[in-house]
Amino acid sequence: MVVAARRQDPTDPYTILADLNARIYVSASADSLLERFLKANDKSPNAKSRNWRDNSTSHPAAPLFEGEPTVGAPYLYYAFGSLANPDSLVVTEDDFFDYLISASRYELMPTIVSGSMMENSLLFLGFSLSDWKFRVFFRLLMAFGGRVNMENYNHVGVQIDPDDHTLEDVEMAREYLSRYFRRANIDIYWGTSSEFLTELAAHRKAIPVNKEESAPRPVDLSAFG
Repeated sequence: MVVAARRQDPTDPYTILADLNARIYVSASADSLLERFLKANDKSPNAKSRNWRDNSTSHPAAPLFEGEPTVGAPYLYYAFGSLANPDSLVVTEDDFFDYLISASRYELMPTIVSGSMMENSLLFLGFSLSDWKFRVFFRLLMAFGGRVNMENYNHVGVQIDPDDHTLEDVEMAREYLSRYFRRANIDIYWGTSSEFLTELAAHRKAIPVNKEESAPRPVDLSAFG
């Protein structure tokens, strides 16, 4: 019911995300909302999460995905676990430390996902760039082999303007975040997820379609919801 009602709004962030011709999604959220939106958009997402607490995990970790992702059947990887798989959840501060330790010992993220992130433009969407989930994931991203390839692509982090209730000096905070992420070639969009995705949808509609192609070319997109 919730998904059906929200899909009536063309500016709804999840509605726009589910309509993208993406083959890979990465979610930092544990809920299944993005998965349900994809299904409502006549797609068959292959959703997986890693049981990182299991110390018996092989070295490297067993593959999660089989085959190749497609626009109609995209991969959806829950980076910090899903509610459907309690052993995969990363919730407390101690969990984040333990998760980082496990990540240093095992190949937690599927190779097809991490490899795609090194060879495509990334969109960091839907959460504060200063929260624990982003900071931990960003550090893992910087440690991946092939990180130098990221410099060949432009990346976007969507960030709502800092306000007086959270940071003392708004302009200083803006400059700090911009300078910090510039080294990873990440440009910050100052606005809400809804505003960014609405603009993105408008740009997509304005792009002329190649008559020789019956559908938009598939792309790999890492979207953090």
